[in-house]
Amino acid sequence: MNKVKQHEDFNKYPIIDSIIEESYWYGSNLCVKGKCDKTKNTNDDKGYYYNLHFRDIKNSNIADKEQKSYHNTKIVTFDVREVSSGFDVCLMIGCRDDEIESFECRQTVQFWCKDIRYDVLKYRGMSYKNVYFNPQYQALFTKNQQVYGKEECFLQANRNDLENGYVVEWDSYGECQRAKNGVSYTHTFIQRCRLLYKETMVLEYDSIYDMGHVSAIIKHQNGKNYFLFKTDLYGLNVYDMQSKEVFYYVPEGYQHSYRQICGESFIIISIHYDNKTNLIAYEGCYWGGTSDVMVGDFSNPMNFNPILKSIHEMIDPEYECYDDIDFDKWEDGMLHVIVDNKKDIVEPIKIRIDK
Repeated sequence: MNKVKQHEDFNKYPIIDSIIEESYWYGSNLCVKGKCDKTKNTNDDKGYYYNLHFRDIKNSNIADKEQKSYHNTKIVTFDVREVSSGFDVCLMIGCRDDEIESFECRQTVQFWCKDIRYDVLKYRGMSYKNVYFNPQYQALFTKNQQVYGKEECFLQANRNDLENGYVVEWDSYGECQRAKNGVSYTHTFIQRCRLLYKETMVLEYDSIYDMGHVSAIIKHQNGKNYFLFKTDLYGLNVYDMQSKEVFYYVPEGYQHSYRQICGESFIIISIHYDNKTNLIAYEGCYWGGTSDVMVGDFSNPMNFNPILKSIHEMIDPEYECYDDIDFDKWEDGMLHVIVDNKKDIVEPIKIRIDK
């Protein structure tokens, strides 16, 4: 990390007295996340969050068995000194004493680490703006497409049988780099996907995420057939199988960082349309979250309404009763969902949804 940049960010977005909203140890690393208590020389003083990563920690005063989450604690002091080949870090954590409702209990965490990463994120709320044709986003596609067809980059070939003789086949390519710990990860990735009907090409498309298996052909209430598919982790695309038109959609999403082209939104992993109600249900989740079912209006497939309703928030808004919500079926205009994989124990919940 650049030392000057690091100190500039710490001064501009100070974390002293901030409440730690999430923290976890992973291997010899520590991640701390929270909201900046105050900001200096910024346009506003609200909505800035930090992710603080300490990497390759050694000589910690906290034994492995004593490592714990510092959730809902406070950073009292934070001292970083650059030393040869790394940093000496001293964090003083204030823990809440529920009896007197203050942060009276304190713990000092000291260690040396090889690297510190300090990301400042600004929460900007949810945006449904379609960024698929954004030049930056398209440039990302172009970069990944460069590995397609290179023999040394070939990963695997797969197929998924749909209905009525339709098949999706895809070839995956990626440039793999080897991390210092010996674990390989993909640097660039592309899937060349093909929708086939009895071995005849119907549609070819690329995906920059491993999403070739997520697709469906639906018979719409308007009498047309549509092929729904994905070209990224987020978003959904629609192919009109009669007119051959394609509607590409990737939402700008929940924007947590001004550095990102698009932010977090719901990750669709399966698609279930009901032609009686013109509603569509998606199984999936937010990144790292529990399973949920989202429902949206699909009256106009080639310009569908991207605003979705969360079934979890409808039946358990405080997330106190259930963890996972999964799709079961559409029946008589009602959506049936399974909670916590207990279909054989608990009757699926029936929900009538208004558009």
